[in-house]
Amino acid sequence: MAPSLSTSPEASRDYAGRIRALAREVPLGNLAAQSVIVAALKILEHSLRQERQVAQAAISMAQQTRLCQMTRELQDAIAALRALLTEQGAAMLQLPASPETPSDATDSWWFALTGAIQELEKGARRLASMASGQPRGGPVRRLSGIVARLLHSHHNQLLREAEQWMT
Repeated sequence: MAPSLSTSPEASRDYAGRIRALAREVPLGNLAAQSVIVAALKILEHSLRQERQVAQAAISMAQQTRLCQMTRELQDAIAALRALLTEQGAAMLQLPASPETPSDATDSWWFALTGAIQELEKGARRLASMASGQPRGGPVRRLSGIVARLLHSHHNQLLREAEQWMT
């Protein structure tokens, strides 16, 4: 039987709740915050598509169940971020994005898994880069940190799964 994705303390964190709590503490309607929210939404939505591909290609029911939990966590964070969009942020979200290159190996669990791992890592790096220009402890930097930790959490969970299958 295939090993299932392991559960870690970081996986049980309520990232969507942390996003909502931050929004209650400080206003996130300024241009810098809206830009980060839009970028985070695009990154999370892309990550969600990647994780869904991994779930569809899962080798076992245990993997599929865990991956579905992970995708729900991303969906919750996406919903929390969407609730923070102002009219200006919603308009930015509608701007055309660069076309995505379709994955040609999504029916293979291993290729879907490694693709998702790479995309989660790239997304976390992009958010960290955006946050680095913001004041330490500021709301935009804190928001970026929450989303980056979510991406790192999923990245680490998928890495552990890959390591289990390589041994």
